[in-house]
Amino acid sequence: MSEEGAALIDPVRGMEQGAREVLAKLQGNLLQDEGPVRLGLTEGFGNYFVTPLLPAFSEKHPIMTLDLMPMPRFIKFARNEADIAITIEKPRLSSMIVYKLYDYHLRLYASRHYVETHGMPKTVQEAELHYCVGYVDDLIFSDQLTYPDEVLPNAKPHLRSTSIISQYKALQQNIGIGILPCFMADSNPEIVRLLEDEISIKRSFWIVIHPDQKHVPRNKIVWDYLKEISAKNKHVLLG
Repeated sequence: MSEEGAALIDPVRGMEQGAREVLAKLQGNLLQDEGPVRLGLTEGFGNYFVTPLLPAFSEKHPIMTLDLMPMPRFIKFARNEADIAITIEKPRLSSMIVYKLYDYHLRLYASRHYVETHGMPKTVQEAELHYCVGYVDDLIFSDQLTYPDEVLPNAKPHLRSTSIISQYKALQQNIGIGILPCFMADSNPEIVRLLEDEISIKRSFWIVIHPDQKHVPRNKIVWDYLKEISAKNKHVLLG
């Protein structure tokens, strides 16, 4: 081998090693983009807002898997219950990254058939005389869900459930009146708003992640997508 050829061996080997390192890093990132992301969230938000907007996400990220886990309490990240959580109250854990996702509104609703049969209440006092659907008081997992006491303090519940979806189904079956998130009820033409000028409740969704998980590419993709769809569909959340 000539002296000129020998002098090129080390630089070429260095270039080869550098190329291998870049390729390994790229492959590693691709692998991190693949696989499951556990998303803990409330059942109403998960079923009636997030899930209908997932087809576009699936087309864009076909090798990713989303595990949607409705949980009626704050997620225990230490137990690996979720990678990302969406909550209805701001967590007080200073070790977590917390971001306000968006506000949402709730209103008083009933089915058209119920209103035709029992009449449209014209005042809060009249509404309190109707059959009411709501939560089981001593099983409410967050103070953010005590809104019936704020707007219908004298109402007596006719049916109670720990599930907002069960409450929604009860209204569909003409059992009574109840408070629902606008993103659940407004898409159903058979469900109508009551006392729009008197009753409007605002709450917020918060998105939470552990700092170590925020930098995992697939988690960041989901995090950014949730922020994006919330902003684009704010009219649905705010009713």
